[in-house]
Amino acid sequence: MSSIYANGQCCPSYKRQPEFIVSYGQLTGSDFFGSWKTMSNDSRKVSTETSNTGADFFTARYFLYSCLSLGIAGGYIDQKGNISERSGAKYYITSTYEHKAATIAFELNYIYRIRRHVDIYTYAGAGPSFKTVITNYVASSISNEAPAKTTRSSDFIFHYCPVGVRVGGRIGAFGELGFGYKGLVSGGLSLRLGRRWCSRR
Repeated sequence: MSSIYANGQCCPSYKRQPEFIVSYGQLTGSDFFGSWKTMSNDSRKVSTETSNTGADFFTARYFLYSCLSLGIAGGYIDQKGNISERSGAKYYITSTYEHKAATIAFELNYIYRIRRHVDIYTYAGAGPSFKTVITNYVASSISNEAPAKTTRSSDFIFHYCPVGVRVGGRIGAFGELGFGYKGLVSGGLSLRLGRRWCSRR
């Protein structure tokens, strides 16, 4: 952190600078734990097939110190899928569903290695998630069409990213490994405003 660079600038710092981030992630905590409250017609064995999964997030951060920032993240998940129920040796699609979730979370980010065009960082966040599941029952050889049902719930959810790598200057691209509401693997683009290299003072 104390390296002096050839152009005379030293002690890289982002203090008092904002950062704006857009990201997309896969395999969220809800996917792993199956916390969606999907309805099936009865107690028969069921299987689910989900498509269009992923978490879209917009995050705004402000650096309170040279490497430490506080941010707020807003995200949305929209998943669609089918529920199949077993009858004999076959599964039949008996309903379709749509999962929607809106999340607001506060995040604390720390950059533990800064180089001119590469930052390595970690962060943790937590906040409420408001979920809606819409289940539509369809006609099949073992089920009848029925009115759609909607369930709503809310959870307090978390995210932890042990390592993320950002490449670039004012505009950069990044990739992250983590666990929670942003997904096991995520990435995107970020914009930092202010002076790229400045004194810690």
